[in-house]
Amino acid sequence: MSRYQLLRILDIAGGVDGRKRMQKMAFLLQCNGLQLDYDFVIHHYGPYSFDLANEVTLMTRGNLVEEREDQLGQAKAYRYSMSPNARSQLQDLATEPRFQSAEHELAVRSELIKRLAKEDLWTLELGSTIAYFQRKSGDWNEAIQAACVVKSRAPEDADVQKAFAFVRSLVA
Repeated sequence: MSRYQLLRILDIAGGVDGRKRMQKMAFLLQCNGLQLDYDFVIHHYGPYSFDLANEVTLMTRGNLVEEREDQLGQAKAYRYSMSPNARSQLQDLATEPRFQSAEHELAVRSELIKRLAKEDLWTLELGSTIAYFQRKSGDWNEAIQAACVVKSRAPEDADVQKAFAFVRSLVA
């Protein structure tokens, strides 16, 4: 089911700029209640799923996802979008009963998906890190403290408060 959901997320978002954004979007959508079933660990840029990274690679190799790579100085930037091949397959699958529940859950979150695709990347990174620690501890204050240690920030910093407000508004 996750493959279908990832393709629909790409479709709804109109594509996703970057691997990091893809990871943060999937994590925060899971926190919002979408059943993606990826396991996340804390990594360099916040929550990261090795399974999600592998899934995107397989979907790219399978011509379901198009990956565009741009050179930005010494760094590379990636853009992910649904391939025309996947678009035709999705149209056929969307009417099947086994995908109707997933389709409903994505439709309910379509505005959130679009918002995540456009949100400032640092806010996504910091916010998802706060949400990761909140899921571990069950306490928002502890989560902010832990995220600030990992990200070398102070809890009273404006960007921390912005990320907290952002993530608090969407975590179920």
